[in-house]
Amino acid sequence: MPGNKAVHVLRSMSHNPFFNLATENWLLRSSSLVAKETLFLWQVKPTVIGVHQNPWAEVDVDAMKADDVFLARRQSGGGAVYQDMGNTNFTFVSDKNAFNKELNSEIVTKSLRRGYGIKAETSGRNDILVDGKKVSGAAYKLTPDRGFHHGTMMRDVEFASMGKYLTPHPLKLQSKGVASVQARVTNLNLENPSITHDGLCEALTDQFFETHGGSCGIEWIDEDVMKTVPEIEQEYRRLSAWSWRFGNTPKFSRVMDHKFDWGLVSMQFESTGGVVTGARMFSDCLVPSFVEAAEQALLGAELSLAGVAGFVGRLRATVPAEQHGWAEELGTWFGAAL
Repeated sequence: MPGNKAVHVLRSMSHNPFFNLATENWLLRSSSLVAKETLFLWQVKPTVIGVHQNPWAEVDVDAMKADDVFLARRQSGGGAVYQDMGNTNFTFVSDKNAFNKELNSEIVTKSLRRGYGIKAETSGRNDILVDGKKVSGAAYKLTPDRGFHHGTMMRDVEFASMGKYLTPHPLKLQSKGVASVQARVTNLNLENPSITHDGLCEALTDQFFETHGGSCGIEWIDEDVMKTVPEIEQEYRRLSAWSWRFGNTPKFSRVMDHKFDWGLVSMQFESTGGVVTGARMFSDCLVPSFVEAAEQALLGAELSLAGVAGFVGRLRATVPAEQHGWAEELGTWFGAAL
């Protein structure tokens, strides 16, 4: 429950996506912050894709390269998002037993209403809407001890660039009843032209303090200083490496796509003698561990009804009970498509 908690607020002075993503992962795993509710505020200019997206399918890699736009993979699930300096990014970090996505989303919506008179509301899996259009999307990551909930707030995003670099799957647009990604988003400055990054950070911080009943000074994060922390430097190198951003997306000969309520799935695999020998599952599912478990369970599966039943059984054995229904749906679709 909120009230009288130790709090910690950080703001990054860097616009480097790899540094900021490395920093939030360090915050997630830093034992010195275990007892605190943490808010990290930052900006970048990349296209950031969820850990289980295929960059060759989700973004225009050639256009990004020509325009010097970053491509990064984050740690959380969810779909591909375009970010530029018209975005404000937030990351809430807390102990797992205090992790509350709904409370965090309430902090965001209240900061918009109280700070700028913008009537924002939560919607769907992870979105915040104004007049039916998306102004914020979010995702999360949980460890055995802690969790983070991070997202974007679109103040003044270049939507032409969003359309240029993002190439979402037609099934995703179809499920939302729109023809393009730009058709369902809007900028906050259209509701209140006075909104700025600094002002929005202040509004978020004030609401964060009020919600948790605490206050603190703002800690400004300098990239050169923080990269002397071995854990951050190591994570920075991993996240910026080509092997992490592109190298884990081999092309498979068989591709199957489907839109479930819990996420869009692209199943890609190779088989020899009727047995799956290699597999990748790309998805905007908000639970990355489910996607990873599905990939592992598919390896070695026979391409038969019995093989699919075995795949579902292995998957159910490795995921929480609340995801057993997802496993059954995946198996039913996969079996019918063979």
